[in-house]
Amino acid sequence: MARRTLWFVACAGAATFLLSPVAHALRHQAGNGFRAKGLEKPQEVEAAVCKEDVAKEFTAFLSETKRRVSLQCAVAPHTAVPELTKGFVCPTGISNLAACKMPTGAAADANTAVSLSALMGGTAEPPVKWVESTPADAAGKKYELNLPDAPLPLLDST
Repeated sequence: MARRTLWFVACAGAATFLLSPVAHALRHQAGNGFRAKGLEKPQEVEAAVCKEDVAKEFTAFLSETKRRVSLQCAVAPHTAVPELTKGFVCPTGISNLAACKMPTGAAADANTAVSLSALMGGTAEPPVKWVESTPADAAGKKYELNLPDAPLPLLDST
């Protein structure tokens, strides 16, 4: 009889432990570790390639973990980001980059480029701008946009 009681108490204790929140957390922690080993590293750069005489819409989603956009143009004389390397982007609704105007002292209209620094919440240092470089593996130009390590705004300012 004493053995049965001891066996019953041991089984009840084990069942209580296995159903407890601590055991639940331990089971999930171990499961997450195994699952995390099988996951690939997320892509840190949104990349696009513009080809000669081919119009393509490209949307990049930037976040706290994905702070870089890369645009590579195959033809050297053709510039997909003409004056925008000074820290501006074209507003939504522009279908032709030639229609995008750089801001002047006059009032801005629907085709006026928007400052990236103002769009990203007013970060002044370091300024948010496109950086032009030459790709190592191909002819043409490559433009990269890096966001600073400042907190991103919850909503854009437009």
